[in-house]
Amino acid sequence: MDLEAGVRPAPVPPRRNRYALIAAAALTAVAIVVIENLNRVHGADDYWTRRYDDVGGNRYCEADGADTSLFIIEPVNARSDYPYIALGSLFICLAVLDWTTGWRTRPEANGLLRNPHVTLSHGVFNILHGLGSLWHHACECEAGGRADVAGVLAVNVFPVLYVPLWLAVPAHPLVEFVLSAIPIVGQSVFYARAGRLPLRQTFFVVVLLTIVLIPACVTYLYFCRNRKARLEQRRVEPQAQMRRAPSSEELVVGGSAPPPRRGQRRQIHVLKLWLYALALVLFFGGWLAWKNDLNGAWCFRRGSALYWLQGHAVWHVLTMGALGCIYWFFRSERLVD
Repeated sequence: MDLEAGVRPAPVPPRRNRYALIAAAALTAVAIVVIENLNRVHGADDYWTRRYDDVGGNRYCEADGADTSLFIIEPVNARSDYPYIALGSLFICLAVLDWTTGWRTRPEANGLLRNPHVTLSHGVFNILHGLGSLWHHACECEAGGRADVAGVLAVNVFPVLYVPLWLAVPAHPLVEFVLSAIPIVGQSVFYARAGRLPLRQTFFVVVLLTIVLIPACVTYLYFCRNRKARLEQRRVEPQAQMRRAPSSEELVVGGSAPPPRRGQRRQIHVLKLWLYALALVLFFGGWLAWKNDLNGAWCFRRGSALYWLQGHAVWHVLTMGALGCIYWFFRSERLVD
C-alpha cells in the first residue's frame, strides 16, 4: 500500500522503463557472452593457479571438492552473480534516460529522479559488486575475495547514504547537489577501504542502520512533513477560492499551519511501503540460505539433480532482489502538491 492512500501520484511513463530494461538486458548479455567465452577458452588450464598461490579454500558447499583447474571453479555460485550485473546495468540505463528526458525537472520528482548521477554511480557499484563476487567464486582466491567484499559494502551502504538527500528534497539546487554527492563519495570510500574494515561487523552495522533508519524516516515524513503539508493545503485552497487571507481567528481555530516562507513549498510524500517490506523478506530469506550453505544444512553435491540450487547462489539472487526493491522504494516516491 502507499503511504498516502488518498493521493494518486503521476506514474512514471512505462515506455521509458521498458527502454531501460531492453538496454540493460543487452548490456548484461554482452557481459555474459564475454565471461562464458573466457570460460570456454581457458576451460581447465589452471588459469588461476598460474596467477595466484592461494587458490581454493572457500567454505561454501559448492567449493568442497571443486576442481581448481577450472576457469570457473564454482560454476553455480559464480553464475548466480549475473543478476547483480543486470541490476547495475538497469540502474545505468535509467540514469541515462533520466538525464535525457524532462522527468527530473517535474515538481513530483524525488531525489533520485532529480539527480541521475546518484543512480549512475549506484549502478556502477552494483556491476563492480557482481564482477567482484563472480571473480571470487571463479578463482577462490584472495584477490577475488577482496573485490567481492568491497562490492558488498558499497552497494549495501547506499540506503544509509541516500537518507540526507531523501529528506532534504525539495531543497535549493546547490543543497541538493551537495547532498547528492554523499552517496557517490560514501560508496567510493567504502569500496576503496573495504579491505581495512572488518566485514562481518561493518556489514551488520550497515544492515542494522538501514532497518532502523528507513522506518524512522517514513514515520517522520508521515507524521510531520505530510501532516504539515495537508494543513497548509486546507488553509491555501479556501484562500485561493475566496481570494482573501484568513483572519488570525481562523488560523487559531482551524489549527492551520503557519504560512510557508517565500519560495518554500511543502509537498506530500507518497511511498510504496510494500517494496521496503519485500526487500526485508528477500534479504532475510537470502541470509538463511547463506547461513545454511555454510553449515552444510543446504548442500547439494556434484551429480545431484538439485546441484544448481546452491544455498549461496540463492543468497545472491534474493539479495539482488532486495537491493532492487530498496532502490525502487526510493525511486517510486512521488512529491505531490
